Amino acid sequence: WRAFWSEIVIVVLGVVIALAANEAVQDWSWRNKVDDGEARLQSEITWTFLWAAEKYVTQPCVDAQLEALSRNVLKSGQTLEPASVIKSGIVSYMARSPSRPQRFPVWDALIGDGTASRFTPERQAFLGRLSDSMNQARVSEVENRRLLGRLLVMRDPIALDAVVRANLLTQINELRALTTFEALNALQRMRLIVDAGSAPSADIVE
Repeated sequence: WRAFWSEIVIVVLGVVIALAANEAVQDWSWRNKVDDGEARLQSEITWTFLWAAEKYVTQPCVDAQLEALSRNVLKSGQTLEPASVIKSGIVSYMARSPSRPQRFPVWDALIGDGTASRFTPERQAFLGRLSDSMNQARVSEVENRRLLGRLLVMRDPIALDAVVRANLLTQINELRALTTFEALNALQRMRLIVDAGSAPSADIVE
């Protein structure tokens, strides 16, 4: 019996030590993954902040361009006075505004491989909110491009009746409202990043 219990104790101790070692290795591995994820996220957070700053600071200029298009529609007679076209490479615009990818893929990848669950609850909440905000920004970016594309009709001297005039003004005002709300959302994203202590330096933003 003494030899039997001795063997049992040795086996149990061996199992406990092996499990503890495995747990330590897994913990070390997850910590490395979290550290690597944080490093990759910081680059994306910096770009997110810069895109938001650009969106916010250029909104008055974008709105002024759209207001000029509205005035052109209102002052034109039975035929629309063609508006000036802004060209950038192969792309044409009736109003120039920032066009950025608004992507935040690293956080989605960290969720996919389980690393995200190892972040602190506060960090998970921050990154989740930021990811949701970027998803909405991407939807708005697509809508912005669609409306700008529709306004390209204003480069031609099209006939204006009450219906056409109203449609053009509606599209312009939809775009003005969209860019205004996106500037507000951009400001909120910047505040979220600042409050989390992840904002880039003022020099980088400038």
